[in-house]
Amino acid sequence: MGDAELVALYLKHRAALWRTAQRTLNGAAVGGVSADDVVQQVMLELRERGLPPAAAHGHIEAYLLRSVRSRAIDAIRRVKRFDQLPDTGSFDAADPSAVDPLAAAEQASFVRRCDQLLTYLTRNERYAFEERVKKQRPVKDVARELGVAPARVSQLVRAALRKLRDGLEEDRHAS
Repeated sequence: MGDAELVALYLKHRAALWRTAQRTLNGAAVGGVSADDVVQQVMLELRERGLPPAAAHGHIEAYLLRSVRSRAIDAIRRVKRFDQLPDTGSFDAADPSAVDPLAAAEQASFVRRCDQLLTYLTRNERYAFEERVKKQRPVKDVARELGVAPARVSQLVRAALRKLRDGLEEDRHAS
């Protein structure tokens, strides 16, 4: 798809795409991601990948709206996942007294334990986890690199998360 075609698609559908992103994000930027960011991300992905066959047969607007909604939901999920992490205080280099030493020690211990638990994962579980969760890479790309189906990547990530969670729960019960 050429840039001229992409611009024409954007101009034709931008209002509907923006409204869908706004509605999905409940009218506010989520985790620094606004409706404009979501629409831009979808258009950039469209430029890189082109239209899928179904969208090329007259379902372009439905495809674009579904893509915008999915990207907005992804942004919400990333924020929710981040909000579920333990709050260990913040570090302000300009104000060393702002650091809670106990919170910093707990965070360091938590990070060390997670790194230790990562060593118990299989090579594929660790790779899938790091690429999907840490780097937020698309399932298809990770699957292609591992030489497995996208569904298998999701299974590997779930298995890795289960092992990490179980290890952390064992630590909690042992304390």
